[in-house]
Amino acid sequence: MTITVIIPYTGNKMGLSQLLVSLQPQLTASDDIYVLDLSVGKSAKEVVMLYGSTRCYILVEPTNKPREQALAYGMEYMRQNSHEGALIIDDNVVISTTLIANIKKAAKLDFNIIFPDYSIVTDRMDSNFKWFGSPMSDTEPITDLYDPIKDSCVYVKNDVLGDLKPVRLLNELVVILPEQK
Repeated sequence: MTITVIIPYTGNKMGLSQLLVSLQPQLTASDDIYVLDLSVGKSAKEVVMLYGSTRCYILVEPTNKPREQALAYGMEYMRQNSHEGALIIDDNVVISTTLIANIKKAAKLDFNIIFPDYSIVTDRMDSNFKWFGSPMSDTEPITDLYDPIKDSCVYVKNDVLGDLKPVRLLNELVVILPEQK
């Protein structure tokens, strides 16, 4: 199963570097990272050159388009490259070392929109954050898809335009940090 990871980059260099370091070991050579550089200074390429590896293809696209239109470009990139889905993840999200594996397992179970559980941090991250989730087993159907916080980290299957089957992974927790520049 192949995926495109779409990162809408708003200028949070620390967040993007942390995401690249966390994501790359979880991806295969056939997966891609697509960074949409929405930042004022267009600094994504600089960060990717420091923290990117040859493990997977990383594309940086500078854009002045609004976030939604830029994400549409990312989804089109996923379809053009015949990837089965896209993980859209903001540059202020901390993920576990098992997020990709558990998303891929849930996608095989015929879910087409997958949200990990999340925690919002306003001051500092919990020192007991689990850097790994147990193998995917527990899910919960979602009825409210229009929570903007959930949009910080969501997997969308390539065929999502059909019957919506959204689910929340109960064993995966992402942490949403305050905006940083």
